[in-house]
Amino acid sequence: MSLSESEYRYLGLQEEKEVERAKKDPKAFKPIYERYYGKIFGFLYKRVNDEQVAADLASQTFLNALLNLKKYEFRGLSFSAWLYRIAVNLSTDYFRQNKKSRTLYIDSDRTADLFLEMVETSEDEEDELLQELKLPMVMKALSPKELELVELRFFEEMSFREIAFVMNLTEGNARTKTHRVLRKMKMLIESNEDKSQDIA
Repeated sequence: MSLSESEYRYLGLQEEKEVERAKKDPKAFKPIYERYYGKIFGFLYKRVNDEQVAADLASQTFLNALLNLKKYEFRGLSFSAWLYRIAVNLSTDYFRQNKKSRTLYIDSDRTADLFLEMVETSEDEEDELLQELKLPMVMKALSPKELELVELRFFEEMSFREIAFVMNLTEGNARTKTHRVLRKMKMLIESNEDKSQDIA
């Protein structure tokens, strides 16, 4: 569930205080760890599809965050954005070092917003094109960075500002790139629909 703007600001202020305390006393990091471990583990598990690997990467994410906590500067974002950034980098390193590809996971409970925005990026609003069964095929055609944009925006429900931080982009660039990916996905679905009609 997404937080309201006021709830988000309140959480940010609370986390800023927690982080400042944790910079002086590592034991004070525990509330942050308990708040976000489940989300970070789940995010990594959906990428690696291996419980032990996900647990190892999640633990390393929080260890890296704790070891580098003094470098952290509050930028009006949830602390989780920094954790996601670390987790993305660690999982990318894991795939490269082990010559493995990331798992494609689609959260069917969160595809409605994805379909809606895909329609809004097209001049032709043909709902029948937005068939959930075609989504895995379309997402497999995306590049790793394109897939990451979709994943963070729709499955992790991040704002463009948070996505920009995680992926080291400007907020405007994150928004533009996401809309380009949505248009690409729409075109891929339309192309597949045309091929299906030709065969029929």
